Amino acid sequence: MKIEHRTYNRVMIDTKEEKRYFLMSKSPCNQRCVHCLGVFGTLTWDHIPPESWYPDTTPEMMEKWKVPCCYTCNQELSKIEKELLIKMGLCIAPDRTEAQGIADKALRSLKPELGKGERDKAHRAKARQKVFRHMMKFQDKIASGVLPNFGPYESSEEPIAVLIPAEYVERFSKKLVRGFTYIIDGEYIEEDYVIDVFFVQDEAANESVQLIDKHGITYNQGPGLIVKRAVAADDSKSAMWAISIWDKFKIYATVEKR
Repeated sequence: MKIEHRTYNRVMIDTKEEKRYFLMSKSPCNQRCVHCLGVFGTLTWDHIPPESWYPDTTPEMMEKWKVPCCYTCNQELSKIEKELLIKMGLCIAPDRTEAQGIADKALRSLKPELGKGERDKAHRAKARQKVFRHMMKFQDKIASGVLPNFGPYESSEEPIAVLIPAEYVERFSKKLVRGFTYIIDGEYIEEDYVIDVFFVQDEAANESVQLIDKHGITYNQGPGLIVKRAVAADDSKSAMWAISIWDKFKIYATVEKR
């Protein structure tokens, strides 16, 4: 059967994806939340990853992926993503092509004087105080707790570390896997599947990445986001993932039947 291709809003899709296009073009309703799997009469859109996470080097016409999400999940994830963006952004060299503008976003979000109103200024001041409370001098003896690939970059200043909640990193990573699965396949990761996420140095992941490159597909969303996935031959939902954000935040994950 011949598959007819059509173009909508600069996104190429085929007829088997008509339903997904319709969902992406209108306000979602009477659908399931991609993250909690609940059914709601009205949903919001959740960007995968957040729009603010795209670097300035992202092509202007690049489609920003999004999925149906309930209000509660959207609010909770938004809080997590804002904190991670600030803290991770402060740990990235500002001249990296894959992360251009990210460090500047992190810094600007901590400057009360740039607030649009008194409430915004207060939020920025509060965020600034929180980051300061979570900062500490980087020492070799705590190197084992450093998020892989986020070791200190060359600087004339004394290295400073910033603490991030482990549960935030894990939940954000699982959000990406659920979101990308929906975007690529139009499917949900049901409760009878489990997502495991791993954070390792590049060299420790070489074997897995080579396997995914050999048997999987790479989705390139500009220099700031590269998604790789290889699915199992006998189960399209079981898969291995390698997700790279800013060529710095590397997430490796598996999805398997419980």
